[in-house]
Amino acid sequence: SGLSHLLEHLVFKGTAHFSGQELARKVQERGGHWNAYTSVNRTVYYIDGPAESWQIFLNLLTELVFFPTFPEDEMEREKEVVRREMAMYADDPDSVAYQLLMQTLYLKHPRRWPVLGERAAFDCLTRQDVLDYHASRYVPNNVILSIAGDVDAAEILSHLELLVEDLKSRPLNREPIPHEPHQFGSRRVRKEFAVPYSKLHLAWRLPCSAHPDTPALSALSSILGGGRSARFYEKFHDRLGLVYGIEVHSNQSETDEGAFTISIDVDRAQRDKVRDLVLQELRNLAEEDFTEDLKRVCKQTRVSRLRRRSSASGMASEMGADWFGARNLNLSSEWQEAIERVTTEDLRRVCSTWLSSPNVTEVSLDPPGSNAGDEEGASAAEGTALSEHVLGNGMKVVIREDHRLPLAYACMAFKAGCRAENEHDAGVTDLMAECLLKGTSTRSAADIARFLEDIGGAVNTSAGNNSLSVGCQVLAEDLDAGLELMADVVMNPSFPEDAFLREQESFVADAEEDMEDPLSVAFWQERKVAYGHVSYGNSPSGTPESLSSLTVQDIKRQYERIICASNAVICISGDV
Repeated sequence: SGLSHLLEHLVFKGTAHFSGQELARKVQERGGHWNAYTSVNRTVYYIDGPAESWQIFLNLLTELVFFPTFPEDEMEREKEVVRREMAMYADDPDSVAYQLLMQTLYLKHPRRWPVLGERAAFDCLTRQDVLDYHASRYVPNNVILSIAGDVDAAEILSHLELLVEDLKSRPLNREPIPHEPHQFGSRRVRKEFAVPYSKLHLAWRLPCSAHPDTPALSALSSILGGGRSARFYEKFHDRLGLVYGIEVHSNQSETDEGAFTISIDVDRAQRDKVRDLVLQELRNLAEEDFTEDLKRVCKQTRVSRLRRRSSASGMASEMGADWFGARNLNLSSEWQEAIERVTTEDLRRVCSTWLSSPNVTEVSLDPPGSNAGDEEGASAAEGTALSEHVLGNGMKVVIREDHRLPLAYACMAFKAGCRAENEHDAGVTDLMAECLLKGTSTRSAADIARFLEDIGGAVNTSAGNNSLSVGCQVLAEDLDAGLELMADVVMNPSFPEDAFLREQESFVADAEEDMEDPLSVAFWQERKVAYGHVSYGNSPSGTPESLSSLTVQDIKRQYERIICASNAVICISGDV
């Protein structure tokens, strides 16, 4: 339970030839960015970076995937990190509502279980479980490698043959997926949670993506709830004012069934009324003409694919997904053609075939005390209140007590962004924010990372149009240590020259990529027209020219300008 995701965390902790820190440093030194994610049916590792370093990136990615060492001392530390993720999801209304839906929609299928795992089973996982799982799944015949960019395919294949020549294929022992019984009739589950309004989900099970009705179901979801001009949003939000938000999604798996889902944020008092109106609207679709809607969906699908293919990362992702899903590198273009063949009659048919009211699954997350007599809603969360304070140095403090979980969060925000920059130093605040975590007068970047891993915490920085922020997430018992680290990062940054140059190179590369994206260029020009060369006329992430001209001294001067108590607010929330 959660083994795939835990393994994904652990491979970054070291391999046969490199420590975790050495791996990260080698990727960053070459201007690369790497990450990974685990979904319901696959784990993906990727590196984006300059094409000239493809060989090093491929070596490191292969090392990471096939030769991790899973250090014993990292096992419990990473399990604690995952437990923190579980705790955060358990405190997030959208995540709780989604998981409630999955466990109601599916009775046997493993899709009903969260990717992170169930806590009791997850706690029992051992290092040997990880080793055995890696040995059985991380084998060449179970891996897809997708590469896109300014590279030579023959060179890559030649290098790859040598790189993996000692890796042997092995039979895959695939666990049979339990058969999900047919759903006769509707299912309904209510749960109370600390939310101000109801989160209502209506869902129907769908066939696998190979079914001929799949393109029509996807088009129907876009027409009904794929944006602010969609039919349901326009009617229930804009015209009737009954909902805060409404979305429709059609998610289908390559190998087994999926779901058609309508997600609605609505006042508890209007919940049942809105549900009935939505179900009635679905029945009315049998008389609708979708000709104009289908034209819009075809155009949206085409633009979405073009935007995806406008970057090397997007192309690699598309190729990998196409091959994973259907062993067909033309899948995306064939999908576009399939969408263009959908007719009004197809939409009417799939609606009556798959979205009938008798087989709807309905779950709702409702405000505390709103479901009288429902035992699940009895354990409502305690009320919370904000308190505000001003310290002697002028810094404002906002505190919110929330004792449901033993977690604490802190965020320090400063007025900054575009209004503290000009066209010559645009992006200086964003670059400075990234450099804050590269070391202090007493800690190196590695010391900061090691300290955070030891307590299972996280510190992050970000900058935007109007602000710079430094955030910290820790167990409540470690709040003092987390705040002390956050204070050190904010008050004593060392801004090392080598780290600055690495980040500057990465920022310039990102800005150059943005200038290749038509939408980004149009938005940047729009800012110039609206505001000129001052304030919001400059991008908060900077331009290749402004970023290239910056020095460490510019970063330090910007730091001196904006980092002070009278320009700061710190907010603390959690079990405090």
